[in-house]
Amino acid sequence: MWRDGTEPPDYFLQTDGTTFAVEITQVVEAVDVGSRTISYHGMSEALKRLTDRLEEHAKSRGLLHGTHVIALSPIPDLAAQEATVTERVLRYLAETRALDTTPWTAIVSAPDPNTVAIRKASPAGAALCELIGSEAKWGPDVVKEANALIHQAIMSKTERLKRLSGDIVLLLVDAYHHAPWDVWQASVAWPFFLAAPFHTIARVHGDHQCQILHSRHDTWRAAA
Repeated sequence: MWRDGTEPPDYFLQTDGTTFAVEITQVVEAVDVGSRTISYHGMSEALKRLTDRLEEHAKSRGLLHGTHVIALSPIPDLAAQEATVTERVLRYLAETRALDTTPWTAIVSAPDPNTVAIRKASPAGAALCELIGSEAKWGPDVVKEANALIHQAIMSKTERLKRLSGDIVLLLVDAYHHAPWDVWQASVAWPFFLAAPFHTIARVHGDHQCQILHSRHDTWRAAA
């Protein structure tokens, strides 16, 4: 049986006559957007909203002829750059409206050559479709970054929950997506003291799937 927690923890879970404090946190990469860092999800949603606004501007001016793809990477200080991005995209659409297709064209070239690029994919329709990306992730980079993010999440919750007594379950929601199961398992296993304050630590991923990363309970641990 679940019930709301006392902040902390987020929830209480009662099962087999035992009550567990349950704390939930996301493990997510941070994206540098100039003056601050935000989650990848936050960055992605901001760029999707930008694309919607660009499409609205283009349609209201009668400039959207055909299906276009706009490739977007994190844009430093997006709010400050949006007017410039909008002006350049609208100019590009005006200049290419009579063409059936076009190659990729850079709209914003800093900090990377293709921070914003656009191409006309088809003369059919009237749409602007976003293609959102960030830096490519390679094996060693994934291990290093995942390890740091997981440790940071655990240590942050250890500090938040230090006044709680009793058994505590920590659920780590995988919003990072790059690291496989064995990297998660190894990150929690070492250093060994990292998981000590918690009865159980689990990774929640995919369609509410659960990977047990650590548990004091033999039955729970057997599910790891």
